[in-house]
Amino acid sequence: MPVDNPHDDDPFIGLTFQYQPILGADGARLLAYETLVRRSRRDGTIDGPDVLLPVLTGPDWISAFTRLSLEFALARLDAEPYLPALSVNLSPRQMELDVVGEVISRAPVSIRRRLMIELTEDPIVDHPGVANMLHGLAVLGVRVFLDDVTLCSAMRLSTLRRAVHGLKLDRSLVGEFSATKLSDEARALIDMADDSGLLLVAEGIEDAKLLPRLAARGIPFFQGFALGEPWTEPKVARRRIVSPGNVALLPEPELLRSLSRPISKLN
Repeated sequence: MPVDNPHDDDPFIGLTFQYQPILGADGARLLAYETLVRRSRRDGTIDGPDVLLPVLTGPDWISAFTRLSLEFALARLDAEPYLPALSVNLSPRQMELDVVGEVISRAPVSIRRRLMIELTEDPIVDHPGVANMLHGLAVLGVRVFLDDVTLCSAMRLSTLRRAVHGLKLDRSLVGEFSATKLSDEARALIDMADDSGLLLVAEGIEDAKLLPRLAARGIPFFQGFALGEPWTEPKVARRRIVSPGNVALLPEPELLRSLSRPISKLN
């Protein structure tokens, strides 16, 4: 079934997952690897999330893509018991799908406790079902972080922040928090996180020299090219059309063998 994709009718052809570490300032403490989606096109170019996600989270593919993302992460965690955690990005619309609870609840407790969900926070107010799913994930032992948090959006999350475990600060805040003097808004965000017991992660770190100052201001974990580049999973899945609009994703035969390459040994 054709989809609104500017490059190909099948967004799963060439789909790969990349993994980028989330580390402490000393580079020794590994919180998790974030799972990033990319797609290699036939001409050798790479599609990033700005091109992929509007298609993969559209009505034709959202359920299949969400299932694939979660099942692949859980398979990776099962294959690597020493890996502390993997995070998977889900939109509020994805969080409302029954497949989220279905897939996660099937995993053993020891595995799902090492799964992290990064929830895009801006449109959450338009998705009332997300609050129920957050409660359900907490019962299952899954940690949830709000992604791309800004100074403005953080102050609007007075109720939701009680249901999550951490905040991933938008890359636009790196300069704000590394400035010689913190603004009142930046200090309020740090105080709010501290009072709520929320873990802070600063994204988009491109200069490792900023880490000591950011850490001194209460941000314990960081992500960005200064700490580690993403590594690409070689093969993800092939698809089978069951009927128009009904897509089943089947693991490639090489999937489990590809898991034998431990991502946690990349550092």
